Amino acid sequence: MPDTLARNRAQTQAAYVATRQQHAARPRRESVRKRIGKRRARRIDERDGGCCVYCGSDGAGAHLHLDHLKTRSTGGSDDVANLVTACRRCNSARQDMTVAEWSRYAAAKYGIIFSARRIWAHARKAS
Repeated sequence: MPDTLARNRAQTQAAYVATRQQHAARPRRESVRKRIGKRRARRIDERDGGCCVYCGSDGAGAHLHLDHLKTRSTGGSDDVANLVTACRRCNSARQDMTVAEWSRYAAAKYGIIFSARRIWAHARKAS
């Protein structure tokens, strides 16, 4: 009986690892930080002050991501001027909205007020 449980556990673990490897092997699935490199990612974090450019939450209380201002689904690139630091909540909620659409949505849904033009100008500086 214990041998059967151990064998089933090993098969389940092997199937899980194979599935994760297939998922990770899909084109352009690696993280943005890995695609652009540590130096460029660090430069973006420093430019944005280590906090979300939308709501202002800092890295201490929020897991920070790199967000594309012009989304990849609409042809956005991994260029430094197209990337900003965003917290998980803002990055996930924004989805494929433009920055202007996200500004209106964030104000209505979360009470977060920011200027889309200011975000774009901020991203272009020091890029």
